[in-house]
Amino acid sequence: MGTEIGVRYLYALLLVIYFASTTIRMKFLKETVKRTGPSLGFSDLKELMKESFRSIVDVFKWAPTSLKAFALVTALSFTANAVAGPFWVVYAIQVVGLSKTEWGSLLALYSAFRIAVSIPAGAAIDRFGKRKIIVASFILSITPLLCFTRSKGYTDILAILLTLSVANAFLPTACAALMADIVPREMRGKVMAAFGRGAIMINPGRGGGGPGMGYAFVFPVMFGSLIGGYVYGVNPTYPWLLQLVLTIGSLILSLAFIHDPEKAEI
Repeated sequence: MGTEIGVRYLYALLLVIYFASTTIRMKFLKETVKRTGPSLGFSDLKELMKESFRSIVDVFKWAPTSLKAFALVTALSFTANAVAGPFWVVYAIQVVGLSKTEWGSLLALYSAFRIAVSIPAGAAIDRFGKRKIIVASFILSITPLLCFTRSKGYTDILAILLTLSVANAFLPTACAALMADIVPREMRGKVMAAFGRGAIMINPGRGGGGPGMGYAFVFPVMFGSLIGGYVYGVNPTYPWLLQLVLTIGSLILSLAFIHDPEKAEI
């Protein structure tokens, strides 16, 4: 149908899916915390905003070492995606020579395989620990980043994306579970607003940011997007080189400072 018409149909489909998702959540999602105070009204909004901004400093002061290190790892990972994420499809089509349909089929296979691997990933994370899985996932993601700019065709990129899908099946799940273990229930709203929900992954489908990103990472991601566009213009292989460096930095921080808590929060 062409890019313009195809994207219009896809946005219409996305609208239907979001409406269905919202309806299901409105009907079946239940609160887990009992409300003790009075209901908030519009007149309380000003005071709520003041309290929210005052709590930003408290979150960073309170955060234990593992959480601070995890926040830095998340910032590096989101920035790395902002640098290279928008250019995977550009490189695959303009440099490697794939068609748009071929790239779409690759992403479909990548997503399907990641979903399949995610099923045993949860059990493996509970058995071996979050930190080990995070470290292993970063190590596994290094090879695809090294190989992508050396790929010659469809089969090469398929192997790269399937390898990356394994890392991405384990990494965000382990990170989200680690956050739940570290952060007490009464702090989770504030911490997730600041640091996001821990959804780290090396994403070949889009850039940095998204619904899993906290406000603390907005400016690093903006900077990463700016740098990514510049370095791609200098040399098309540079975004993945920079992403590789940031990923290795995340690996080193994870090895040095991130630890599973002795007692998980409830």
